[in-house]
Amino acid sequence: MGKHGTEYARLERDLYPTPSWVIAALAEHLDLCGLTVWEPACGDGRMFEPLVRAGCKCVFASDIVDHGSSQDDVLDFLSGETPPPLLAPDRSDLHESAVRPGRQPGAGVH
Repeated sequence: MGKHGTEYARLERDLYPTPSWVIAALAEHLDLCGLTVWEPACGDGRMFEPLVRAGCKCVFASDIVDHGSSQDDVLDFLSGETPPPLLAPDRSDLHESAVRPGRQPGAGVH
């Protein structure tokens, strides 16, 4: 199932953002408090703030390209590479750009 009908050509690395209300709906059924979360296809970053408001301890945002959001890294999640905060969730300080609720948005890709 796609966003567009089959009469449209697929644009490589096109952006199909998920509405931010999805996190509030998810949080009604899943306790996100204290979790370390990787948002592997962050796009324009619209999921970051709702994840923080839902209580996530650490949110690491990445995408295959920089869409101009405050993502932490340019990373292809299909590559198998795991972001540093997920390698050591109890030591998210090992990666200076690990997102915490107090982090200022807009830090960007390093």
